Amino acid sequence: MYSFTVPLRFYVWSLIFGLLSIPLVLLLIIAVDEPLAGLLHRHGAPLRPFFAGIMRAHDAITDKLMPLWLWPLLLLLFAVARLRWWPHCTIWLVALLTMVSSQGLRHPLAMYFNRPRPGQVFGHLVTNADFWQAAGRFDAFPSGHAAGTAGLLLPWALRFPKARPWLLGWLGLVCLGRVVLEFHWLSDVVAGAALGLLLTCGWDLTTGWLRPSSALLEATVSCVILPLSIPFLIVPHPATPETESDLPPLLPSWRAWYWLVLGALALEIGLFVYLTQAFA
Repeated sequence: MYSFTVPLRFYVWSLIFGLLSIPLVLLLIIAVDEPLAGLLHRHGAPLRPFFAGIMRAHDAITDKLMPLWLWPLLLLLFAVARLRWWPHCTIWLVALLTMVSSQGLRHPLAMYFNRPRPGQVFGHLVTNADFWQAAGRFDAFPSGHAAGTAGLLLPWALRFPKARPWLLGWLGLVCLGRVVLEFHWLSDVVAGAALGLLLTCGWDLTTGWLRPSSALLEATVSCVILPLSIPFLIVPHPATPETESDLPPLLPSWRAWYWLVLGALALEIGLFVYLTQAFA
């Protein structure tokens, strides 16, 4: 029976790294953020044209990936890949869930912490970089670009080792660009990337039961995902040798999974749209 395409220890180490980022972020806030930002403000002018070009290219690409019509397309790609028994079929679902949840969590966190950006401090809009500013609305922590880019790239980096250096390099350039261009403090981008990593690992592990393993899961995908994408798609189901007696005894019925997945996806998408409009 097919299980995880990535060794479980890889997820464990990734989750440990994400959790260890908490004390790292605290250290950066206390000792690194303001000195580094001041150094870049005084001497970082030669770096800004390069990173400005990187950010323009990145935004041009990611702007094409955020429209709502893309989300049903990712569900459709997952359904087709699952029915074709592709081992990495859940990558499309993980990418969707991570993108939505990373931005859905980032917006309320940024509103709660209310931390100004370096450019706002250097522009004398506020007097310091403290959290929970008494006046004004700020949204530096955590970085939305770092969280969104991590949510977009890390699902693929976890699954495809050959592409991992390029994807992580892309993420690193985006994080550095946000710091050099004075949009974020270093701790902001580290926290955003860690948020994306934790969500990626969590969703990848949570959706593991949807990978090819049984006739019941085949029926679940057919009944849940296809109605959410394109109803008139017709894909032949491969025959499987399993019978009902071969299935895990505690696995819920497909009807329970149908309403659970449908409700979760509707809640995620609705929350993301609401928060995006409310905090725009």
